[in-house]
Amino acid sequence: FDFELQAAADDDTVVLSPGPQHSFPLAQVPAMLQSATAYDVLVQAVLPHPMLAARWRWNLNRALVVPRSRGGARRPIHLQRMEAEDILAATWPSLAACQENAPPGPVPVPDHVLVRQTVSDCLTEPLDADGLVHLLGEVEAGRVTVHFVESAEPSPLAHGILTGKPFTFLDGAPLEERRTRAVAVPRGLGVLGPDGLPPGLPVPPGELAALDPVAEAEVVDQVRPGPRDADELHDLLLSLVLCREVTAWHSWFEELVADGRAGLVGDHWAATERRDEAELVHLSLTDSLIDADEALAECVGAHLDVAGPVSVDRLVDEGALPSGTVRGAPVTVARARSGLARCEAQGSAIELPDGRWCARHLLVRIHSASRSRRRRRVEAVPLATFVRFLACWQHVAPGTRAEGRAGLLAVIEQLQGIEAPAGEWERQLLPARVAGYDPRWLDELCLAGQVAWGRLTPRSEPSPDRPAHRGTATPSPATPLAIVCREDLSWMLAAVRADRRPPEPSVGASADVLAILHERGASFRSEFPGSTGRLGSDIDEGLWDLVSRGLVTADAFSAVRGLLVGRARRRGRGRPVTRRAALGRTSTLPGSGIGEGRWSLLPEPGAAGSGAGPESEELAEAVAWQLLARWGVVAWEVWERESYRVPWRDVVRAMRRLEARGQVLGGRFVAGMSGEQYAAADAADLLLQIHRDPERAAEVIVAGADPLNLTGGLLAGPRVPSMRNRSVRFSNGVPTAATAAVS
Repeated sequence: FDFELQAAADDDTVVLSPGPQHSFPLAQVPAMLQSATAYDVLVQAVLPHPMLAARWRWNLNRALVVPRSRGGARRPIHLQRMEAEDILAATWPSLAACQENAPPGPVPVPDHVLVRQTVSDCLTEPLDADGLVHLLGEVEAGRVTVHFVESAEPSPLAHGILTGKPFTFLDGAPLEERRTRAVAVPRGLGVLGPDGLPPGLPVPPGELAALDPVAEAEVVDQVRPGPRDADELHDLLLSLVLCREVTAWHSWFEELVADGRAGLVGDHWAATERRDEAELVHLSLTDSLIDADEALAECVGAHLDVAGPVSVDRLVDEGALPSGTVRGAPVTVARARSGLARCEAQGSAIELPDGRWCARHLLVRIHSASRSRRRRRVEAVPLATFVRFLACWQHVAPGTRAEGRAGLLAVIEQLQGIEAPAGEWERQLLPARVAGYDPRWLDELCLAGQVAWGRLTPRSEPSPDRPAHRGTATPSPATPLAIVCREDLSWMLAAVRADRRPPEPSVGASADVLAILHERGASFRSEFPGSTGRLGSDIDEGLWDLVSRGLVTADAFSAVRGLLVGRARRRGRGRPVTRRAALGRTSTLPGSGIGEGRWSLLPEPGAAGSGAGPESEELAEAVAWQLLARWGVVAWEVWERESYRVPWRDVVRAMRRLEARGQVLGGRFVAGMSGEQYAAADAADLLLQIHRDPERAAEVIVAGADPLNLTGGLLAGPRVPSMRNRSVRFSNGVPTAATAAVS
């Protein structure tokens, strides 16, 4: 390929990321590595790997060339490494030499006992070189078949490696620059069945979660017919139309025949009352010239009621339905499929994604039993464990913080919709979750169109009972702001504001600035003084008034820093003011070195994209996904802390649909929360791991404005106020009584 590939591998998958200019048939991939040369290629691949250096030092220790201890004291490991490198340079100079100055071609392997032992250890213990050569030989001989599939989206089996951790990387590209991160990974497999919502099912059958085999067997055993006398057998024959012969019921059938209540139609049993209909069905299944759609649909549907999920071939082969002279003849199978299709059209039968058919009411029961079994496997944890879990889930606990710009974007995706004081985002919230947080990362995400900021909840208008607060037009670090992904801004505004509209000013600098934005669209701040005839300080106050009302935003978050720093400078009466005075940081620059860009109006709810707001079910589902992303485990107490105006009942219905699809889990996850609870699968696993490891996230300190400040609500006790220089310490998930100042 003439350039360094990006590659990653785990125990099950290998992914290669060539450039867009490379195109070749997939069938050529196996020929790129042959069994005759695979061993030598693997040897050359192992030589620059750190594994070889570790095995080399280990073999030197075993051979007593580099002793682990001397004079009864253990030798420092760095001294052992130094001696091992010196011996490597003497024994294997071609490998120890600078590879940039080495001649092209493979590195020769000297015939030395320690070298041979080290290379053999690397190829046979952590790796299986002989197994690889054998597999390639089987492929070349045709005894192992390789299948090639070219698809528009990745297979669900590849989702794990596409989002793999850094230890799976086989090259030096950082996490944020990997091509696999740009591949869209769908949340589910999509709609595989009918589009409509059938009665009794929360989602289409094609989107249902996998049915539990034990639950399926239990329901089938419950509906399996078991008559106890001749009368119950007669009732069964009336419902089935045609019934195959059952040895255990033969005496009861003879009693019915003697009474004239039943008889034979071909080699099947039938009730006398439905003999004409049974004969018509029998002829329809054995003769292609006879057509009896209604009777056939009723007969096939009745057999589905007592068979559970079953394929057409099994329905015919087991003798439940009569067949023609040839077993599995197209006449029998085709007519059976026709009857099943008619049952589906009537709403009594459903075709499952695996090709089986099931009665609708039985599928509801099996699905409910499967859900109950999944919920019974959930282990409830104490509320303190849930607090420790949240510290790890939201990257606040030590060792869990995100890194880089990609990590910052992941944190924003998790916190979007949370409105925190403007000055606390870069002072406490983001630095607590992103290691080495740099304000330039946030500005770059904003200017790239990935992230937007603004106030989501409209500000209350003054009234006789509620006078206007002083200083609402003055930039204040306490003004609530949210940072959201731009693609989610439309539905986020719809979920938070509902039918409420932010109040628009009628007089003052804010009204003049708003008129300019309505007339000209997005504009730079330097354009407002000349267009309105007002001073720069008045423009700043007008812009902040519009920000606090939830009407405007800017291209970059540096606009917020600039307004807050300008406010601090004016309060300092001309004295030099550092960033620490305004935002708690030490930089003396008014921003991050990136311009604030243009100011523009926040979009109307639902105005982005197609121009139509999302439907109520889609909006509730979007809120449900966001709650799962932020909290991992969702219950009423969690929803109550949010500012969404989507009713909890709608969110619960959305959660039930997601659980029915197998995308979330339901059950009793936290013992201290009430009502229905739902969790993402990875969150449930992490919650159980933290419950079994009491040392994880044992000591955590969060700011008072942090969403993890659960005091006074979810946790009993006094509320730690969401103020600057206030924090709460959690010891083993329990908040301490004292609050400390945050520097």
